[in-house]
Amino acid sequence: MIGYLTGIVIKEASRNSTLIIDVGGVGYSVSVTSKTYSKCYLSEGPVSLYIHTRVKEDGITLFGFENLVQLKAFEKLISIHGIGAALAVTILSYLAINELQEAVLCNDIKLLSSVPGIGQKTAQRLIIELKSTNFSHDVDSLGMVESADTSSSLNSKQIVRQALTELGYSSMEIRSAIELTDPDLTEEQLMKAALKNLVSQR
Repeated sequence: MIGYLTGIVIKEASRNSTLIIDVGGVGYSVSVTSKTYSKCYLSEGPVSLYIHTRVKEDGITLFGFENLVQLKAFEKLISIHGIGAALAVTILSYLAINELQEAVLCNDIKLLSSVPGIGQKTAQRLIIELKSTNFSHDVDSLGMVESADTSSSLNSKQIVRQALTELGYSSMEIRSAIELTDPDLTEEQLMKAALKNLVSQR
């Protein structure tokens, strides 16, 4: 099994979120999220990806991720009935790990169902099954890509998002309001700033 690759992206051969990576003269075809594709395609030097190798009767497919958090999130998603590899890649293309974690913790069906291919019933099942697999705990235990300060900010945002949801605001309104705030605010300051933004948006 291939678990990790480092090589040069062959740009003329890479397309549609599939990278061709030259490793010692061998070109590996790796399926990636749209964000990873853009980042690696623009790289002028070697790129490194954690790899999930899927072996099926019709062949071997490699899926590449920038870090272990993304890899484990992908593996959690494809373990859920009805979520194939292609849909899991789509989910991780549209939602950052932070956003997926928040959606699970806050039961944010609207955010998950905004992903192409995810209806409300599938979103609801995703939340239930990811909670049952301790998804959020596993993400935290692996360590977020961001610094510890950002993780603290994430926790504050989760609390504020839940409070605003209970006040009746939609997930899209909350997301927009929080994005406009200073990331260094305390939980209380974040709540006040988000409410101010929500009032000004209406």
